[in-house]
Amino acid sequence: MTIKSHIAAIFTAAFFSSSVLGQGEPAAKLQPTEVVYYSLKAMAENPAARRIPTIKQYFDRLNVDELDEIQNFALGEVYFLNFKPAESLAQYEMFMDGGGLQARIAWQKAMQIHFNAYDRYEKIEGMVEDYWRKFPPITEDIWHTDWQIKNLATKYKKDGDHQKVVDIITKEVNRLPTNAPYRSLRLPATFLNSFIAAGKEDEARAMLRKSVVAMRQGLADLIAAQDKNIRIFPATPLVPGTYFRMEEGLRGAAFTPNYPAVGLRARQYLRLIAEIELVF
Repeated sequence: MTIKSHIAAIFTAAFFSSSVLGQGEPAAKLQPTEVVYYSLKAMAENPAARRIPTIKQYFDRLNVDELDEIQNFALGEVYFLNFKPAESLAQYEMFMDGGGLQARIAWQKAMQIHFNAYDRYEKIEGMVEDYWRKFPPITEDIWHTDWQIKNLATKYKKDGDHQKVVDIITKEVNRLPTNAPYRSLRLPATFLNSFIAAGKEDEARAMLRKSVVAMRQGLADLIAAQDKNIRIFPATPLVPGTYFRMEEGLRGAAFTPNYPAVGLRARQYLRLIAEIELVF
């Protein structure tokens, strides 16, 4: 199944019972997709609240019996949201052999778990390279290996190894295309102090200038074309309307299924441009 057809399929009502898309309180037992939906919605509506108490009422209603493929995949996200790394990793590992949308997310989530829960830094370094070989950049997925490179660079910086920060970010940025607002393109700005410490400030600024020129052109082309067929990689490919990750800060659109993807992409461009221009 292609990514386009997969995204179209996962935005159908078949993945949800009427309790999710209808009115009123959820049923006593919730499918994993429903728990993900209600949990993300509660987190978006209560951004300052502690996560676990906020979403516990949905996790307590979780059904884990006789799950189909989509629900098993969603179960990994349920465990991920509830800080259960072993359970989440076990679910996502079931989907890592594929080459489509689910496999991309499974790999990204697995790397996050290995890093944040188990401090497996060398494993992540190898997995990043494996991911690049397995999954070339696509415009739908602006995150790609951004989380992992940022995590590793943060660790190297704390260790005082600024040259290693420079090396991993330079490699990441130089092998990314500029046909979409890939999040990693702003990393030379995020870690500019490490580039300065390593005597590579000019190199960082050169990468950022190249990226911001390309992003401005991409935004201009997007506005001119008003491409209605643009595809946005969903945060969780299970919930109508969640076209982006929670940190995108677009909470008002998070649960609006018909929010125009072209508008989301424009805001992604604008956000990235602003982050890069902060250092100029």
